[in-house]
Amino acid sequence: MRVLTRAAVVAASVVALTATEASAAVYTPVTNPSFLQPYVDPVGADAFLRINLDSNAIPGWRVFKGNVDVYGRAAAKTTNGSQAVDLNGDTPGGIEQAIPTDPGADFRVFFRVRVNDHPFCVANAKGVLQQVRVGFAGAFVRTTIDVAAADDPGPFRNWAQVNVTLTALEPISRLQFSSDVPGACGALITDIRVVQA
Repeated sequence: MRVLTRAAVVAASVVALTATEASAAVYTPVTNPSFLQPYVDPVGADAFLRINLDSNAIPGWRVFKGNVDVYGRAAAKTTNGSQAVDLNGDTPGGIEQAIPTDPGADFRVFFRVRVNDHPFCVANAKGVLQQVRVGFAGAFVRTTIDVAAADDPGPFRNWAQVNVTLTALEPISRLQFSSDVPGACGALITDIRVVQA
């Protein structure tokens, strides 16, 4: 398992595609990459919707572990109109989506992440490091990104774009995002893109 520290993510993984890379990129379709469905109150600072195990209530995604919360725009503090997923509902959770892949090919998974600084988390999860695990189901390698604690968000106080490279094993791969952090405060993710490397 690879672990990226907060400094490594900020220094090495906050990326943008150059014009040449963007024109040559082969994008893999991702359904509902910004979690705009299900719709959650866009102005409520505490507005979220709990999604339970085995649910397909987030179109394109399935909760494969525990439960997760979909945050509305105000609660997620996005500036581009996206909603976000908290990878911990009231327990560590995870979501997955089946995407087309070429076996043996590398895929760069881009997404935005930020610390979950919901008032409950700041008050009740002090010092608890929020993390995001990313991988293809069945793969031996998963990447863990250390985000931050709610009471000490550091560079993840605001949304940061990160990326990981995954190797596909099958023609259809289940892209998974999950949390192993106990409790009800997981990192927030949104704006997922997948590009064949």
